[in-house]
Amino acid sequence: MKFQCGKCEKMYKIDFLHVCLNDLSFKCQQCDNRFSIKKDLTFSSSCKNSKIVCENCGNFIDENTKSCESCNLIINKPHEDLKIDNYFYELYEVNKKGKIYNKNTGKIIGSRKIKMPAILACLVISILISVSVFYFLQKKNNVLNSQMSNLFKELLPGKAGRKDVQVVIMKSGRTYYVKKIEKDGPFLNLTNNNETRAVVLEKDVLQISKAAIE
Repeated sequence: MKFQCGKCEKMYKIDFLHVCLNDLSFKCQQCDNRFSIKKDLTFSSSCKNSKIVCENCGNFIDENTKSCESCNLIINKPHEDLKIDNYFYELYEVNKKGKIYNKNTGKIIGSRKIKMPAILACLVISILISVSVFYFLQKKNNVLNSQMSNLFKELLPGKAGRKDVQVVIMKSGRTYYVKKIEKDGPFLNLTNNNETRAVVLEKDVLQISKAAIE
């Protein structure tokens, strides 16, 4: 703390007042003015007109004034020698656990709780992103399969997209394309790809061969 005697204008400076356990009282070295500094750093003098030096801007302030007219530093408050002023950021300190807390409210700073709406919003966004990625990959996969199919057709034009069937040519000139032939006595049961059946006499068949059709 820095102050000036109100009678003789002698300057004083006392450091580490915040560690004092008792009130201080002493006389000016040049006059009969007496100074009193309490444990909470409240300053007063017997002449009632001594000046306190602002720890923030150096301005001389009347001992009865509560704050500096120049920078608004609160005067006669505890630990003033540590330059604790009334600015917003000076309201915070670090406790023994290394956490920043508000001196006035005691609330720990920086330990916000995540609210439910924020969690739901993040969940919805994650679902939308997942659906978008799945749709994109699915579409990409379909395009790739189509490209592979076309490439296969180009490389194997005689096989791609074709089915092997049996061709039954009747003496009457009629032709059956079937996938299965079953003999039933003098008859032949013919089954095509649509599971449609036809029954013909074996003696009326001219030729049975294999072929591939589109």
